[in-house]
Amino acid sequence: MESVSPRSELRALLEQIDEPCWVVDDSGRSRMVNAVAKKLFPVEPGFIAAYARGDSEDAPVGFRVRRVTLDGDVWSIVFGPRPDGSSDTSTLLGLEPSDAEIVDHLLRGFSDRELVLLTGRPMATIHAAIVRIYRSIGVMTRTELVAAVKRARANDLDATLPPGSKSDTVPRPTRHAGRPAFVKKS
Repeated sequence: MESVSPRSELRALLEQIDEPCWVVDDSGRSRMVNAVAKKLFPVEPGFIAAYARGDSEDAPVGFRVRRVTLDGDVWSIVFGPRPDGSSDTSTLLGLEPSDAEIVDHLLRGFSDRELVLLTGRPMATIHAAIVRIYRSIGVMTRTELVAAVKRARANDLDATLPPGSKSDTVPRPTRHAGRPAFVKKS
């Protein structure tokens, strides 16, 4: 069985993300760029390298950087704003930005292992964040999380629509006893 390198896996993940992404090495050179970034930014914005290295805090609104270690090398992933202008998850759900980032990745269907690659955090930290997010939002599963976010986005859209119009809302899932599968029983 052939193993896939973390770099190859990261490159594949970047293509699934619906916002512009650049992977930058410590010298400031872009090593990977996803298709969304290539489409929205035919010429790489000049601030990407400085922002990725931490030399500049002056990035436009909506850009964020995450440091990751791949095969012993420290790289930065710079995420740009969503092209569809969808609501910011942290504001919409009242989450911390780091938890909102995990929710955004979960909504895209990424696994826990893929979250480790994309965020540069250890698996235990990812699991703790998921439990914290579930408790905060009042859900027990990823399916319920997706439904809750869709409901929140629909309600947010309803607030901006003219009076009398409504968007399609998602019915609230039924609650059940239990805990996420990866949480150890005490």
